[in-house]
Amino acid sequence: MSMATFIKAFKANHSGFRGECNCGREFYNPDDCWDFEDEEIEYLIKDPNATELLDDVRYVEFNNREYVIGCDCWQEKARHFINLISNHDVQIAKYLNGERARKIYEAEQVQIIKILSDDGTQDPEFDDDIPF
Repeated sequence: MSMATFIKAFKANHSGFRGECNCGREFYNPDDCWDFEDEEIEYLIKDPNATELLDDVRYVEFNNREYVIGCDCWQEKARHFINLISNHDVQIAKYLNGERARKIYEAEQVQIIKILSDDGTQDPEFDDDIPF
């Protein structure tokens, strides 16, 4: 697995013109300056903890943390995960298939009930089966 594949797999579903990485560094895109408050962009430019990006601030999420893709703090951690996944891909596939089978079994055990009208026919307001 390459770093590009890792980013694609773990990329967050949100982005913005300004954001903070898990490590505490601030990132911003000055091209979206109309979204900033008065003097906010000037403050960020002078802030040694703030880093300018050429694009939106985008994130990867793994290990219950969110990292800015443009930050370098997370890449060593990601390489560890990439190596773990690559070195144990067969075992991980077996685990995921086992979990899938378990969840399908559990879903099949759910009792389905039908909502009936007073006359015993399917109530049109509840025409979908409802798991009980």
